[in-house]
Amino acid sequence: MRKRRLLQPRQAYHALTYESQWKPEIDCEWEALNVAWAKDQPGVPMKKTRFEFMNNFMKEKYDAESPEMKQRVEEFRCKMAEKSPDNDNGDFQRSVFVFSRRLHGLPGRQRDRQIAAIDRIGS
Repeated sequence: MRKRRLLQPRQAYHALTYESQWKPEIDCEWEALNVAWAKDQPGVPMKKTRFEFMNNFMKEKYDAESPEMKQRVEEFRCKMAEKSPDNDNGDFQRSVFVFSRRLHGLPGRQRDRQIAAIDRIGS
């Protein structure tokens, strides 16, 4: 059984603190940035995405954290790496990928019948 890969420190920090601590502040600052951008640059789309904004925000917060919090993050990283990947849906994803490749390799009529059968199962 393979282990999970070790999260990067900022990924672990995000997992530990985003929902409970930073999400409302990020949402508020993101909205304020959008309003200011629209006022200063009307009609020009902002190039920065919320995801990029959030990553920069979380990097700044992590870099400013105390050594105690960074130790907690390190412990969380190790704990997550030891956790069994059994709950992952990796096997399912691989199966879907293999099935998709096989399905697309079928001749047209046979492929259409298989897709129709899958649709009936799904409904």
